[in-house]
Amino acid sequence: MVWLGFGLLAATGCFSPIENIDDDDEETGEPEDTAVVDTDTNDTTDTQDTEPEDTEPDVIIPNFDGDLSTVHTTIKSNSSGIATAYVEVPSGGESFLLTAASTTYGVAVERVRAPSGTTVVDWQSWQGDEKLTNAFYVSSTNTFNYPMLTSDGALATGIYEVDYAVVTSDNFYASNATVDLTVQIKEDDDLSTGTLHVEVFLTDPVANNAGYTQAVYDAVDVWNDIWNDKGLAVEATFWTAGLGGTMYRPGGAGGATYASLSASGADDNITLVVAESIENTNTLLGIAGGIPGQLTAGEEAVFLVDCLNNAGSDGVYDADDIAQLGETMAHEAGHYMGLYHPVELTWDNYDAHSDTSNCVSENNCATQLGSNLMFPTPVCGSFGCIQQDQLSAQQKRSLHLYTGTL
Repeated sequence: MVWLGFGLLAATGCFSPIENIDDDDEETGEPEDTAVVDTDTNDTTDTQDTEPEDTEPDVIIPNFDGDLSTVHTTIKSNSSGIATAYVEVPSGGESFLLTAASTTYGVAVERVRAPSGTTVVDWQSWQGDEKLTNAFYVSSTNTFNYPMLTSDGALATGIYEVDYAVVTSDNFYASNATVDLTVQIKEDDDLSTGTLHVEVFLTDPVANNAGYTQAVYDAVDVWNDIWNDKGLAVEATFWTAGLGGTMYRPGGAGGATYASLSASGADDNITLVVAESIENTNTLLGIAGGIPGQLTAGEEAVFLVDCLNNAGSDGVYDADDIAQLGETMAHEAGHYMGLYHPVELTWDNYDAHSDTSNCVSENNCATQLGSNLMFPTPVCGSFGCIQQDQLSAQQKRSLHLYTGTL
């Protein structure tokens, strides 16, 4: 079985039984050749030290409604193909989430400067075996949350500058290109507790099956139980929307449907679709639309779980199946909130947290990290499957820093 952390044109990670890993699975490879570092080398533009051309930049001023500010605007690339967002963080601002989108160009975060002028994020520092964010990879919709790590420290009051590379379909930097941008900032006086608001949509075959519907309710309770000792809570609202049994991955063929579903909630909600099947596979347990994912509406603004595959070979939910479904929900939500697998199935690529082991083999990693919620495969054997509900202190901190955790 497979759990995917999916980012459009970016790294994917898999969940499959530990004793049945297919090293040739197309989903387990390295990120596609779309990172900013691979932008066409025939373009002689040097973007590393480019300063914004506008000497009086348009600063994005927050507009709070409760604890969350959401501002929609546009930014434009300069002659070097860099579009800079100037984000004003007020006193009390704890994190910000930027969603940049274009129907014409690809966008990717290159670097972030703090109000002091210090570069606090640079994509070039993350080209090794540790992964920080899918925002470093070119995509038509790019979501970036900051801070992400415990080591990032607290946000400073003042203007943060976020540089985006804007590129054409043939990987040239695009000048004078307009990008849509949504800026969200949260104020939170206690990062040790938080609630995630989730709109849960059941497809018709799930909603019309009493056993499946009850399993979904029970699985959300399992998800809540997993999160409770981590200072997190799930507040779920359940819906049916006349959806068919088979759903598609975020974006692509299902994009218009997901954009509509994700538009139905508030700006602090994320969207979960419980499908009877995801693309009629017999291996996929769940998939998330980004690492991290956006809070506002979009074609990738969802995460999904597969009801049939989580029910096991007999298609009937028992207590173990419900536990797996709840873990799948919590795992995919973790991706959506910015967590990578602590180790990928190649056993040589890792997340950015210093308190998750950089193990080096399947058995070694299963021993050290197998109970971690974000481990890339269930650990199963004749004894059954071990419970995967643990997170390191730094992983927990990242979930609390996600701007949608209020």
